[in-house]
Amino acid sequence: MTESKSTLRIVHVITGLGIGGAEKMLYKLVKEHSRHNVEIAVISLGPLGPIGKEIQSLGICVEALNMKRGRIPGFSVFMKLVAIIRRRNTEVLQGWMYHGNIAVTIAGFFITPRPRIYWNIRQSLGSIEVEASLTRKLIRIGAFLSRTPTTIIYNSRESARQHTNIGYSNKRSQFIPNGFDISEFSYDDSMRMRVRRELGVDDDTTLIGHVARFHPKKDHNTFLEAAKTVLEKKSDVMFLGVGRGVEKNNLSLWRRIEELQLGKSVILLGEKNDVTSLYTALDLFVSSSAWGEGFPNCIGEAMAMGVCCVVTDVGESKSLVGHTGRVVSPGDSKALGREILNYLDKSEEYRQICGQKSSKRISETYSIQQIGKDYLGLYFGSKGNGNI
Repeated sequence: MTESKSTLRIVHVITGLGIGGAEKMLYKLVKEHSRHNVEIAVISLGPLGPIGKEIQSLGICVEALNMKRGRIPGFSVFMKLVAIIRRRNTEVLQGWMYHGNIAVTIAGFFITPRPRIYWNIRQSLGSIEVEASLTRKLIRIGAFLSRTPTTIIYNSRESARQHTNIGYSNKRSQFIPNGFDISEFSYDDSMRMRVRRELGVDDDTTLIGHVARFHPKKDHNTFLEAAKTVLEKKSDVMFLGVGRGVEKNNLSLWRRIEELQLGKSVILLGEKNDVTSLYTALDLFVSSSAWGEGFPNCIGEAMAMGVCCVVTDVGESKSLVGHTGRVVSPGDSKALGREILNYLDKSEEYRQICGQKSSKRISETYSIQQIGKDYLGLYFGSKGNGNI
């Protein structure tokens, strides 16, 4: 890929900058792109959020429009968005998620010369009817407007297929997976011991992790039922839950844990800004999502740390783990439990080799350096390496 000698001015527009997969990927992408000949700004339609602060720490301009969650941008918010894009003489306008994609498309009509507009769709689809009312409307509006952007970037080939089936332009589809900086995931035995002590987990106890916000699409119930299956066969196992709403004061979640008699075997930590150190404490990682995943960062992060994964076949999860992990159908708690038990029955040598293969797969296939080049290839006019 050959970059232009002149600086390329890119503005990213995203729904919000709280802790989430799309937000983390945006942070990694702008961090990587800041090393290249590009000028970057990020606009959050919502609050600044913790990821926004991390992007600011890179020296990148971040502006928050503080739109309330679940709302369509009002006239004043929209005009602020247009003014920022104009002021920066934007050449590339990159939307993130449905709200951001629609926002950049409409804003583009008010800007001369019109920037090149790119969409970024970060989830696969289940039934549209299970989405929030506003999200359903934006998905349908997106289908109508999908011939407007230069390119629609998907982080999941399954997502691209699903969106094409409901009317999104197939000609504009481009697959670019998430990327990871493998240098951030070096295993440290002393850190593993420290984190496990903090969690109250013995060295001889198997610790299985699950990182996801509390939402029906993440299907915590299947994870908990699988945990019950495992504990019926093995007693020296603990389960760790991390994510927004994954805490004891979530009454519906804790009630289900007690119904399954898992109270003494489950640790709930709630939302954490940085979960990297937690991966060192794990023996196995599980993703139990029922629908809606595009390319789960948490799976790639666990693999980068050398942790093997058992995942449901949603979005790009199956392709991500490849031959290094195990895959089951969504919602099948018995199969999920069986695959966890199969892994636990393997030798220590097998587990170590599995972990090494997982880490190697991330470094060789999903490096942020290559993914960053794929994005710049699109922006500078050449094709990325991951076209569908």
